[in-house]
Amino acid sequence: AVQRLVYQHDDTVLVAATGYGKSAVLYTVSALTEKITIQIVPLTKLGENQRDDITRNVPNSKPVWIDADTHLKVYCPEPLSP
Repeated sequence: AVQRLVYQHDDTVLVAATGYGKSAVLYTVSALTEKITIQIVPLTKLGENQRDDITRNVPNSKPVWIDADTHLKVYCPEPLSP
């Protein structure tokens, strides 16, 4: 999956069971390309845990967790432009 994304620039769908390293693919692609990756996570706690893991284990990373309540958690001094 990493080879297809980084070197071949192909669209890729990766489906694997829990614990097979799907998230590691995203971390690796971001680290090798310095591009933004987006991961859709259906479970809030899992997403928050992954954000925390990235923060601890990937130097200079800036993971962001966005969910339905993000607008309630983030202070924005100026309104966002449409």
